[in-house]
Amino acid sequence: MISAASVLQTAVIAVLRADAAVTALVGTRIYASSRDNSGPLDAVTLGPSDSVPFQRREKKGSSTTLQIDCWAQADDTGRTHMKRARALAEKVSAALHLAKPTLSGWTWFSAIEVTGDRALEDPDGVTAHVAISIRADLGPA
Repeated sequence: MISAASVLQTAVIAVLRADAAVTALVGTRIYASSRDNSGPLDAVTLGPSDSVPFQRREKKGSSTTLQIDCWAQADDTGRTHMKRARALAEKVSAALHLAKPTLSGWTWFSAIEVTGDRALEDPDGVTAHVAISIRADLGPA
């Protein structure tokens, strides 16, 4: 059986690829795992996840947490990379918060909830990213 984390990742990618505000900033650069380091930024990648199983009445499921990373890099016009990473994170958060995408064979016990974010500048001084945390409770139908 597919894990709840894998199902949530698939749902997140579908929501982000369907969101015009997100794709206006990154196009198709939405990756299920780490991006190709030679590829261009700005981009979105899915990071670590964890799941905690639960049982509610007769239904079993998992409370699953997933990290989503929004990346931007400084360009020739100045150091606007953190501003762009934050703007991308705002669009990603808006697209996902309270979403319940259709999942064949799965039941949502809660909508996707954005639980926080953390902005980081990479040591190279030209790459910034915002790590967004989301959580959802879901299980097999």
